[in-house]
Amino acid sequence: MEFNFGVMIDSSKSQEELTTLLLEQFPNATRDGGYIKANRNVLQLNDNFEYDILRSNEEKDGWIYYKYDLSVFPIEPVHLEEQRSLARVIISAIRGSGDRAELVAEFEE
Repeated sequence: MEFNFGVMIDSSKSQEELTTLLLEQFPNATRDGGYIKANRNVLQLNDNFEYDILRSNEEKDGWIYYKYDLSVFPIEPVHLEEQRSLARVIISAIRGSGDRAELVAEFEE
C-alpha cells in the first residue's frame, strides 16, 4: 500500500498563506524552499493545472478542479495510522480556516 497522499484544496488564500497555516499545525515542521518537512513527510503545495472555478462547484468530482494540490509523501518509514492522522490534521486545519479540502489516497477513510 502506498503511504503517499494528496489533498485537493479550494481556497482564496495564497500559497504563502496556506503554507503558513500548515506550518502552524506542526511545531517541529521546517520549511525548505518550496517544501514543508513535518512528521517524517514532505508536503508540497502546487497550483492545480486543472483548476476551474465553475467545475469545482460540481457535486460529483468537483474536487478535481480545486485551486491547489497538496502532495504528501514520506521521507522516512511511516505507519498507515500516522499517515491517516497527518491527513486528518491537514484537512481539519484547512476546513477550519473556511476552505474546502478533499483527501485523495489509497487509504481514504
